[in-house]
Amino acid sequence: MANRRTISEILAEVSPKTTVISGGKRYGKGKKKAEKPAAVTGPPIEPYTPKVMTGEDYEKAEGNPCPICGENTMQLFPYGYLGNRKACKKCIARRINLINNRRRILGARNRGR
Repeated sequence: MANRRTISEILAEVSPKTTVISGGKRYGKGKKKAEKPAAVTGPPIEPYTPKVMTGEDYEKAEGNPCPICGENTMQLFPYGYLGNRKACKKCIARRINLINNRRRILGARNRGR
């Protein structure tokens, strides 16, 4: 290909006093360049090594108290529309049964009319 000239070079031959302001890309602004993360200071992070739990350790472990019933449980599960709340499996099952019973009662009321 031939040597490409910019529009300002072409117009400089015709009128040297003309200044051309570049308009950038025609459609949209394009992708932004990703910022480089800052250099991490401090010692390097050691790899994760999980602690092996023995049977005695498991017997001693109490877990976390459930925010609804207060019983100690090893794992809390998210529930609700957004999943922000957490409870034990028993409380979640009770809540599901309560919702299903209400749905059944309201459905029977609406059908009777």
